[in-house]
Amino acid sequence: MIYFVIALLIVSIYYFYIYRPVTVELKELRNTRIEKQNELDYLIFQARQIPDLKEERDSYLAQKNRLEEMRMSVADLLVVVNRVARNKDLEILNFNPLRAGDRIELEVRFRGGYRQISEALISLNLPEKRLEFLELDLRADNQREIIIADIFLIHHRDQG
Repeated sequence: MIYFVIALLIVSIYYFYIYRPVTVELKELRNTRIEKQNELDYLIFQARQIPDLKEERDSYLAQKNRLEEMRMSVADLLVVVNRVARNKDLEILNFNPLRAGDRIELEVRFRGGYRQISEALISLNLPEKRLEFLELDLRADNQREIIIADIFLIHHRDQG
């Protein structure tokens, strides 16, 4: 009977002081391994998306640059049209950039005399301004003895 108590005491000591702490630590390590594996899987998932994200970022940056170029070109065109109108004593009623790409389409409306409008058209038609006239509509305002010119034109941007 004493051997049974000693054996039970040894098994109890082994179970409570060696086996149980090791199994608890093993369980914690398994949980930690699962957490780390989940983190690793998530990081691998994110790493696989990097090329797509870079491509998307490059696309957005290119689009941003095109929009900035368009805005600058439209602003420059407004300065040119405004300068011509001021030099020819014309009033700008409308300046509407319609679309951009390799070119900017514009709709411009002037009000003034026939001679001033024709001189403005000649000034705008200079090659260095890279403007192509697509449509010109002249209407007389008989009450004020002036002409309203609706001009639809394209500004060709430099390709180089």
